[in-house]
Amino acid sequence: VLDHCSILCCSEHSSGQTHSIEDLPILIAGGGDGYFKTGVHHRSFSQENVTKVLIGLQRSVGMSVASFGTDDAFADDEVTEVVA
Repeated sequence: VLDHCSILCCSEHSSGQTHSIEDLPILIAGGGDGYFKTGVHHRSFSQENVTKVLIGLQRSVGMSVASFGTDDAFADDEVTEVVA
């Protein structure tokens, strides 16, 4: 079942005590019908915009989005390290 779907799991904060938004944990469970690599752990050291994850999820279900988000949350590409 997980080969044909994607489930996004995330938190609003990386640390509950400080409410930090640095190093947010994000999990994509499933392969998105072959769109995503499976068994991959990617850690961004360049503080990539998390909106890139949302673009990848939209594209995995066939949406042809060129960009997503506004202001600081704007992105026009996806996290290529997890795309098959």
